[in-house]
Amino acid sequence: MSDTEPKQLVDTDGKPLNPKPPASWKDKAKEALEEHVQGKLKTFAKVVPKNLMAWLGAGFILFAVVAFAVSSFPTWSKLPYLGDVVQWAQQRAIPKSTKFSVGIAKIEGDADDALRTQMLDALRDLPHVEPLRVDRTTTLAAAGNVAAQELAHHQEFQALLKDSKNDLIVWGQVLGAVQAKDRLLRLHVTARDVGAAGTDRLAAEQVIKLPIASAALLQSAIRTQVLTRLNSFDSSKAVAKELLQEVERVAQMVGNFPQGQTRSAMLLTLGNAQLTVGEQLGDRKHLLSAMAAFREALKEYTRSALPLDWAATQNNLGSALRTLGERERDSARLKEAVVAYQSALEEFRAAKASHYIDLAEKNLARAEAVLQKLQTQT
Repeated sequence: MSDTEPKQLVDTDGKPLNPKPPASWKDKAKEALEEHVQGKLKTFAKVVPKNLMAWLGAGFILFAVVAFAVSSFPTWSKLPYLGDVVQWAQQRAIPKSTKFSVGIAKIEGDADDALRTQMLDALRDLPHVEPLRVDRTTTLAAAGNVAAQELAHHQEFQALLKDSKNDLIVWGQVLGAVQAKDRLLRLHVTARDVGAAGTDRLAAEQVIKLPIASAALLQSAIRTQVLTRLNSFDSSKAVAKELLQEVERVAQMVGNFPQGQTRSAMLLTLGNAQLTVGEQLGDRKHLLSAMAAFREALKEYTRSALPLDWAATQNNLGSALRTLGERERDSARLKEAVVAYQSALEEFRAAKASHYIDLAEKNLARAEAVLQKLQTQT
C-alpha cells in the first residue's frame, strides 16, 4: 500500500472502523425534537400521579353542580330575578306555517303531556291544517281573579300569534284532584284576530269543558273547533266533508251529557259546526239543527248567570236565522235574527267587549239590510 492511499482506521482489536459522517441539519432537528418530547413525557409522568385525584375530584364536583342545576331548573322561576330569565329560556318562537296553523300549548295539570299529544294527533290528518307544539304553559292562581288571568293569557297569545302570523292557540287546565275520575279539561281557543277574518259567529274565547276520561270526545271536539275556525278564517276552504263526520260524533256524545255548562259548551261547538256545514252545502237540515243547538245551549247559558256566553250564543243563533231567512226569503226569520243580534249587543256593550261589539254590529247591519230589501220587494 502506498503512502498516498488513505489508511484504514481500526479499533484496539484490529477491527476496521467506519467513521460516522457529519450529521445534517435534518438529523439534528429530529434529535432535538425527540429529546424535547421525551422530556415532556417524563415530566407528565411525574405530575399526573400527583394531580390525578385532584382533577377527578374537581370534575365530579362540576358534574354534580350541573346535574343539580338542570334537575332544579323548573323551580328557578320561583327565585328572585330569575323568573323572567327562566320564562325566556323556556319559550321558543312558534314556527311559521303556510297552512292553517294550530298551536297546542302545554296543558296545566297534564303532567305527562298525554292530553296535548292526543290533541296534536287528532289534527294531523286534517286537510289545510298544521298542528304545532307551543312551548308555553299557562298558570291560573286559584286565589286570584281567574277571569282577569284568563284575559291576560288570551292577550298574551294573541300578541304571540300576531308576531308569528299563525292562526290559533289552544290552551287550558285540568280541573279536579289528580286521582279523581270525574276530572274535566278546561280548554280555551285564542284566535290571531277575533272577528276580523269575515266570520259572523263567536267562539274564540268560549271555554270548553270536557271529561278527561273520554279521549274520543276530546279529539272530536278539538277537530270540530279547528275546522269551524278554518272556515271562518278562509271560507274558500271546503271543510264540510270533514265536519260532517265530526258533527255526527259530537251530536251523539252530546246526547249522553247531563245538563250543565259542559253540555252547553259542546252544544255551542256543535251548532257552529252545523252552521258551517249548512252554509257550505246549502243544507237546510243542518241550518235548522244549528238553530236547535244554540237554543238548547241557551237553557244553561242564562242571561243573568253567564251574560257573555248568553250573548255569544244569541249572536250565533242570529247568524243561523239570518242565513236561513236570506236563502228562503223569510222575513219572520230575519226579524228573529235582528232581535238576537240586538240582544247580544246589549250585553257586549255592557261588558265593553269591543271586539265582540264590532262583530255583532256588522251582523246586525247585514240582517237589517237584507230584511229591508226583502220588505221593499214584497
